[in-house]
Amino acid sequence: EYIIRHSCALKAAVVNQDEKEAGLRAILNFGHTIGHAIEKCYGYKGINHGEAVAIGMRGAFHIALIKGMIDKEYFDDSLNLLTAYGMDYKIREDATPEALYDAMGADKKVSSGKIKFVLPIAPAEVEIFNNISEAEVISALEKLY
Repeated sequence: EYIIRHSCALKAAVVNQDEKEAGLRAILNFGHTIGHAIEKCYGYKGINHGEAVAIGMRGAFHIALIKGMIDKEYFDDSLNLLTAYGMDYKIREDATPEALYDAMGADKKVSSGKIKFVLPIAPAEVEIFNNISEAEVISALEKLY
């Protein structure tokens, strides 16, 4: 219960600082790029938003590791924490990495044809990137089954 209250307070503080989503507020999209693609590929059935975002968070950690943004220890600690809280969901095999990537490209948050990812760069620190290659995304997605 404490975690939920604290999370809501943090989210409210971020939204209050950036009501128009001009910068800071985008950090709240951590896990959402992949999560929204999963929801779309599932036809918005069989998975709830939180589960899809949890998978997306795992994917974001994989991308960050592939890109060398985070070290293996932080990666392992983060995935272990998600697992400890029951967030070790997997992508269904009928949603292929290629279909998920295509779904990401059709998302409303794509800018100038570039898919935006909110990726971890350090504990409790994320940045927005739009320079992640298709091969890197596919490689990360393949680890989520």
